[in-house]
Amino acid sequence: MSQLLIPGIPGRLSQDAWWLEAADLGRGPAPTKQKNFKWSLPVALFSSILAADLLFWNGGGGLALIVFVQLVTAMALYLTGRKVSNKVAAIYGGLSLIFSLPWFVFPQTTAFLFLTLGHLAIFGFSMRARFDGFSGRFFLLWLPLSLRAIFQLSRDGITHVSDLHPSRSTLKDLILPNVALIVFLTLFGIANPMIEQGIENILFFEIPPDLIKRVVFWILILAIILPVLRIAPLQNWLAPPQKTRSLPKLRSRTLLWTLIASNAVFALQMVLDGSVLLFDAGLPLGISYAEYAHRGAYPLAVTALLALGFMLIAHAASKESKFLRGLLFFWIFQNALLLCAALYRMWIYVDAFGLTYLRLYGTVGMIWVLIALALMVVILTTTKSPKWLIGSLAIVASTTVYAASLTNVAHFIAQTNLKMSLTKTDPAWLDRYYLCNLMPHGVAALNDHIEQTENNPIADLYWPSAPKINDWRDWSLRGGQINLAMTRYHRLKGEP
Repeated sequence: MSQLLIPGIPGRLSQDAWWLEAADLGRGPAPTKQKNFKWSLPVALFSSILAADLLFWNGGGGLALIVFVQLVTAMALYLTGRKVSNKVAAIYGGLSLIFSLPWFVFPQTTAFLFLTLGHLAIFGFSMRARFDGFSGRFFLLWLPLSLRAIFQLSRDGITHVSDLHPSRSTLKDLILPNVALIVFLTLFGIANPMIEQGIENILFFEIPPDLIKRVVFWILILAIILPVLRIAPLQNWLAPPQKTRSLPKLRSRTLLWTLIASNAVFALQMVLDGSVLLFDAGLPLGISYAEYAHRGAYPLAVTALLALGFMLIAHAASKESKFLRGLLFFWIFQNALLLCAALYRMWIYVDAFGLTYLRLYGTVGMIWVLIALALMVVILTTTKSPKWLIGSLAIVASTTVYAASLTNVAHFIAQTNLKMSLTKTDPAWLDRYYLCNLMPHGVAALNDHIEQTENNPIADLYWPSAPKINDWRDWSLRGGQINLAMTRYHRLKGEP
């Protein structure tokens, strides 16, 4: 055994100089401190899967989804570890109700987008303190984010298991519980045929088909909610783009000749439209007034939309010359007249053939473009940027779609067509087959028409039944209203 000699200290004293040794000298390696396992994520995953099973298995398409989305959002906000004040929590709660309202009214695609994207926006704002398109990026990247989250969770689990070193005493402590489990399961299996059958199914891999479907359902729910609950390690994937591309700038000469040519063509179109729509000029042989209105409504709206895109590019160059700016203002004015003519054509076409989804949405789109043209005038007369125009149009579009998701559009179309049919002399004017397609959402309008005229125009035709509501999970406001209207309809028909 080698002696420990310290220069300047007698050998006997240096051999007893334990007080000069390092704290861990001769005592072996310091014990490694095991990382504490965080149970919050597994508990959140288990709770989410359990809630999804209770809410969605064998039903649940109405209120159930609202409850589930709010539950997952609350757990995701908790797992981020960020403290939220009472005021901010109240704002989150109010926004959550606003985004949930369309789905509460009636489950449909737009309502689902408001519900999911809205709560993702709340989640993103809580993390970044600003709205920077987080919800849209998350929604588009949901699948790769889910795969990435599954990979990270598996890696972390394997790492944690490899770090565990159970002692011999711990293994001895597990012997008796395992033996007791086996013995009691065997005894209960003999006493209870259901437990015996379950054990036999597990031993012989005889799994019920319903259980397989249910496990697949659990896995799908896990893949959907995991990216939301494990958002912290995935933030780099969702960072907003650093560089924004600026719009290309036109040369003044290019813009000049483009505006001159475009204004000339638009003026010609306006003269021709005015001669037909205002002065009853003759149409080409074989083309009716309604067909003329139909052929022009949508192309003119698309033309104005393309012109709006050109204006966004041309507005910067137009500020260099008052003449170019005047030409651009004149072009905006002609586009507005063009859209008004398109709206007038649409009204003529609806009066001739009735209102449909496509004609209604086309009219709303034309009004959007008119609003965009008005905002374009604001840009040319102020220091607002094209980003302000795009943001304003996004707000207008979102507000319109949100209002439409709260509105029973089928009821509005059916009510409009039924009222217009009372003013027509042609009894075949009403498209009965299209009216059937609006049912059962438009059955309330049909009930009013039957009470007013004592005539049911689609009594001999088949149309879909009302949405079935099994329990509160399937309930929605419009679904309940439709069921009440159906009861009234059967009473008007004299059915029991």
